[in-house]
Amino acid sequence: MVEVKEISKHITLIFILLQFWNCSDDDTISPSVSIVSPISDEIISDTVRIIVESSDNDAIDRIEFFINDILSFTDFEDPFEYYWNTLTETDLSVNTLKVISYDVTGNYTISDTINLIVDNRVHLWGKYYVIDTTTVLDVSGGEITGFIPSEIGKLVNLRSLDLRSNQLTGEIPEGIFNLTSLEKLYLNDNYLIGNILDEIVHLSSLKELYVQQNQLSGSIPTNISNLQNLIEFSIQENQFSGTISESICQLNGDVFFNIIGSTNFSGNSFCPPYPDCILDFIGSQDTTNCD
Repeated sequence: MVEVKEISKHITLIFILLQFWNCSDDDTISPSVSIVSPISDEIISDTVRIIVESSDNDAIDRIEFFINDILSFTDFEDPFEYYWNTLTETDLSVNTLKVISYDVTGNYTISDTINLIVDNRVHLWGKYYVIDTTTVLDVSGGEITGFIPSEIGKLVNLRSLDLRSNQLTGEIPEGIFNLTSLEKLYLNDNYLIGNILDEIVHLSSLKELYVQQNQLSGSIPTNISNLQNLIEFSIQENQFSGTISESICQLNGDVFFNIIGSTNFSGNSFCPPYPDCILDFIGSQDTTNCD
């Protein structure tokens, strides 16, 4: 009986050792990894979504993203991706991208390196404009047609935008109203439509605003007084309507002026009564639809 017990103990010990050896075997299989998007030699701009696929016989622990051989981000969850803001990179620069995939046992695989060309210049009407250095954009008096490209809103350092005397149509893109450094805005003598004054009041740095001779509509908002820097203001010959709030009298009085044959409010459909400060400048109005 004693011999049987001893044999049983030896068998149990051997079984435990075998289990330990099996569990302690190293996983030597490295994960697979590839960059799905973007592709090599692609031209990129703004914020780029980098998508990576990786798999392993066990599990993926993390993916490391390297931009120009510098670790930029580590992702621990599938889907593995990184949003790279390229706006700080030099235009037309070639940048390298690679990733490293690690499994839970420490095995790793380095992806192929791809090259990406960063170009954040804004392409407008046949020319390229650098965001950092473009403070003035003047394409007035030409034969530009069609809509104003939404990309114009990327030129965040603009202080003067002159698009007057062209054949521009459609609504003004919302991006223009985010150009908070803008001091001069000339859109006059085109075929633009839409209600813009509600948005323009957010351009608190604006000094000169010319939108006459278009087909713009809407009313003058009560917070027009936000434009405390405004010294030139011309909206005649449009389709503006409604009543004008007394708040407009909080603007610099120099913004109201007479033009030969008209005033800077005439040729619209503003309804009386008019604030005292603009009585001499209201000009002729179509009051057909006024109460």
